[in-house]
Amino acid sequence: MDIQLSIRGISKRWPNFELKSIDFEVNKGEYYALLGPTGSGKTLLLETILGFQHPDSGKVFVKGIDITEKPVEIREIGYVPQNSILFPHLTVMENIEFGPKMKGIKDNQMKDSVLKIIELLEINNFKNRMPSTLSGGEKQKVAIARAIATTPQILLLDEPLSNIDEETRQDLRIELKKVHKETGLTTIHVTHDKEEAYSLADKIAIINKGRIVQIGAPKEIYENPKDGEIARFLGYENIYNITSSANVREIKINGVNLIINEEIRNNCQVGIRAKDVIVNISSPKNLKNTLKGKITEKTFLGHSTLAMIEVGFNVTAILYNQKESNFEKGDEVYVTLPSTSIKVFSG
Repeated sequence: MDIQLSIRGISKRWPNFELKSIDFEVNKGEYYALLGPTGSGKTLLLETILGFQHPDSGKVFVKGIDITEKPVEIREIGYVPQNSILFPHLTVMENIEFGPKMKGIKDNQMKDSVLKIIELLEINNFKNRMPSTLSGGEKQKVAIARAIATTPQILLLDEPLSNIDEETRQDLRIELKKVHKETGLTTIHVTHDKEEAYSLADKIAIINKGRIVQIGAPKEIYENPKDGEIARFLGYENIYNITSSANVREIKINGVNLIINEEIRNNCQVGIRAKDVIVNISSPKNLKNTLKGKITEKTFLGHSTLAMIEVGFNVTAILYNQKESNFEKGDEVYVTLPSTSIKVFSG
């Protein structure tokens, strides 16, 4: 595939933070997510690609052309910031037309393309309104429309769904999928939301403490975190240090024996997601890694219940069905940690 964006050895030092030798490539037409916790360097990296920040070392290439020294306005990169900053004195339509006008695109040509974008993002019913009258979701739609109206080679989205309500966020995910499918625009989406990245991206790069620490397809990232720190960020509620091992597939955690499917390595940890832990009121037959324990905490989440269970070490489990949800704090239960669900990570 054609490489649209190439980041080579980007480093940048600030007083209290540093981007460290960032390398990755984005193929033409790819939807690429930069996923990481708050303070990991996502926005600073995006600003370096845009040209708002100049790297201390390294290069930024678009279609093989070095743009590291080029000014922001000629990089042909569309940008949607976290807070949709629309021109308050212009209507929605005028906001979207602003970029093409600045590029000198003729009115008749501009009108046709802008109307197509308005139709694509379903903005038509509020195209003549002022930004102050719009909801958060509507403002983000306009900001996205304004960015793609300039016909950029690359679209950068900086936490575009973070400041809107859950229902609108789900709707805008669908809109972003539709826009990407219709335009084929190479897109880089910065987010701390794992589900957002999984549902939208063709490829995910995880960034942490100023470094790219893992790159892969969403399913690969979800199923095979590189180490315990990434696993915890990606939702592994149960991560343990191995205290000893009899062989490569039998381990002890706090003196409790467990069988695992993967081979252990030096300085490794193991983990299991709360959703994969099985909880029963009586001991199930023929299930390995079944431990007797006691519920020490219980939290109702609406669609499920989160339980903390002491089995010689603490296990967090999600109780989904009605029978399980009726377990109470202090109840004795049997916890099964399926060996197929226990993952081995670097320490």
